[in-house]
Amino acid sequence: METFDILGSLASAAYANGWKFAAGDNFYQNMELLDAELLPAELTLTCTSFNITPSIVNGRIMGARYESVILLGRKTDATGEEASLDETYIQKHNRRLKELMTLLAAFIADFACDNELDIVSFLLNTEINKFDTNIDFVGGRITLTL
Repeated sequence: METFDILGSLASAAYANGWKFAAGDNFYQNMELLDAELLPAELTLTCTSFNITPSIVNGRIMGARYESVILLGRKTDATGEEASLDETYIQKHNRRLKELMTLLAAFIADFACDNELDIVSFLLNTEINKFDTNIDFVGGRITLTL
């Protein structure tokens, strides 16, 4: 992975899993997901732009610290049940959120390993009924170092 192309590496990893990918602030993510045709049970990985702090020693870049918010979401679960405002939180948890947490944690672990990154912190939380498409997400702030 190139020091300043973590976003490209993350997008490639998402596509390799057959997932949709959207990046940027909420406006750009919302626009991309409105235009996407989300298939039943299809996963979507989103992230904000990364804050990158390079480590420079004697004029050479020796590593970097990356901070962002990464989310994995699904509009429809495996049974075809669509995320909606009419579900209770526990229904959302049982239908989508619990599985999404497991998938995202495994994805981040694999991504870090494949790119020789250390996971400094990864705070998982839920964001339900997000965007105009009403997708349920899990994820949170992540800090990685190279």
